Amino acid sequence: MKLQQKTLLIINATLLGLIGLFYTASSTIFMNSIQQAEEHEAQQTVKGVQSLLRQTQENFRDRYIDWSAWDDTYNFIENQNKEYSQANLVPATLRALQVNLMVYINTSNRIVYGTGFDLNNQTYKPIPQLLRDRLSSPNDLLLQRPNLTAKQTGILLSPEGPMWITSQPILRSTGEGPMRGSLIVGRNLDAKAVEQLSRIARLPIKIYRLDERQQSAEFQTVQPNLSNNTIFVQPISEEVIEAYTLLNDIDGKPALVLQVDIPRTISQQGRKSLYYLIGALLISGIVFDAVVLLLLNRSVLSRLAKLSREVGHIRNLNNLSAKLSVSSNDEISELTVTINRMLEALAIAQEKQQNTLNQLAQANQEIESLNNSLQSENLRMSAELAISRHLQQMILPKPEELRQVPGLDIVGFMQPAEEVGGDYYDVVQSNGLVKIGIGDVTGHGLESGVLMLMTQTAVRTLLENQETNSTRFLNTLNRVIYDNARRMNFQKNLTLLLLDYQEGRIRLSGQHEEMLVVRVGGQIERIDTTALGFPLGVIADINEFISQTEVQLQSGDGVVLYTDGITEARNAQREQYGLERLCQVVSQNWHQSAAGVQQAAIADVQQHIGEQKIRDDITLLVLKQQ
Repeated sequence: MKLQQKTLLIINATLLGLIGLFYTASSTIFMNSIQQAEEHEAQQTVKGVQSLLRQTQENFRDRYIDWSAWDDTYNFIENQNKEYSQANLVPATLRALQVNLMVYINTSNRIVYGTGFDLNNQTYKPIPQLLRDRLSSPNDLLLQRPNLTAKQTGILLSPEGPMWITSQPILRSTGEGPMRGSLIVGRNLDAKAVEQLSRIARLPIKIYRLDERQQSAEFQTVQPNLSNNTIFVQPISEEVIEAYTLLNDIDGKPALVLQVDIPRTISQQGRKSLYYLIGALLISGIVFDAVVLLLLNRSVLSRLAKLSREVGHIRNLNNLSAKLSVSSNDEISELTVTINRMLEALAIAQEKQQNTLNQLAQANQEIESLNNSLQSENLRMSAELAISRHLQQMILPKPEELRQVPGLDIVGFMQPAEEVGGDYYDVVQSNGLVKIGIGDVTGHGLESGVLMLMTQTAVRTLLENQETNSTRFLNTLNRVIYDNARRMNFQKNLTLLLLDYQEGRIRLSGQHEEMLVVRVGGQIERIDTTALGFPLGVIADINEFISQTEVQLQSGDGVVLYTDGITEARNAQREQYGLERLCQVVSQNWHQSAAGVQQAAIADVQQHIGEQKIRDDITLLVLKQQ
């Protein structure tokens, strides 16, 4: 068999074998890998949902620490004064706290006060009998206090349904004892709560009672694969995969089943990619086989035969001055041309080397020139940053503007970490309404400062256009920030809280740090803003995340707004300043004017920082109802 025939046979057989082998391997390995990746993604997703549940439970626990460690509560357990219950245990307070159960029990296991509460109808309800039975036992987990900081938080499964419950020791406001009892607070883990979790996770989430779920036929195949801390994944269709895990109650026993429906995006994309790949390989293989066989025969094999004959002729003549004929411009032809021009190529290479040295010298001069230009540019940029900081300080509300706000004693303070800060606050009056805003752009520096200026301009523009709807206001503002940040290629976003004040009433919306409501005696209520909005500039539309709540101020009451530059400020020992310390300073100095409260708080923060460099922008806004 000649070389031409052997070559054609080998290429054809090899190509067909590779296509078949690749199809078999890819259809097995690729889909197995996709299945493993899909299961891993599902498990990670469920772990993320579990983390969300833990975080929500911790937030629920921490929200009521101020109630259990409060002198008024401490005294109420002792003397059962009606003023406490009439002032604090009313429907409006229970609705604001989002609780369905509140029980005060002394150290003798006697319930001093207890009630259930229907948040939908805003009516009182009896305490669940299951909880009463538990509280009658002094050894129950909810009443165990190995130390003054011991708190029990978890899920309580009652006939009425599951609820988050937390039991905390009743102490003085300083956190000192002796303990006088326990405060037990509960919130229903109902369909509304699960729907909110689904909205945050952006996944369909279902939570069932384990005893109810065991009765369903479809759960019979799932239950044997579930145990503590395990996640079971099973596909139910080409589009959806279900993941299950168990949730323990407060006693550590399995009580609930968590089900997460996850889109099978990886599997769908994998199958589609495999089909496209195999189709492309088949078509490409057929075309490649035909073209290669034709071109190889015409352009390589026949010319190799001719070259072999000419080399044999030169060998027979023994004439080294003879040259091979060059019929085209490819590798075979270049073999002869390269030998004949070897010396010429060496001379050309030497000339190129000298040219390269000259180019390097010229490049060195250009680098020195660029270095000088960069030094000048750095000086110019420093001047621009100084001007930007001056402009930023100029557009902040002036003290005389704040003094003109009717009914409020209000002061503001901002200290940026670098030349231009990323914190924002503003106070604007429009048509009898006072709009107060505070925000924090991620990072700091010139980009953060530009985004802050953009936010201030957009807020005032919306007010000039008489936009009063809080949801539209925030969503429009988010769209402006999102579009401009993408246009300028800024990888920035910000948290923003907006307050509408009018005649002692505050309506707030947007996501930021907790808002501190300070009553006339210095008592502090902390309002969590997590569920009131979404960071601006992350996604184009945040309408579904926006909600609002209201706070009523009496004479002497007020509000304190701040950024995390205060609470996360660190001293030389790397200890954070913390929200608790800020609350303590504000409470102790609330008898002063707003300016006095602000000065005391900033002085305490600076004392905590000491000689350390300020790592983040510091902003504080204090307002008091006159």
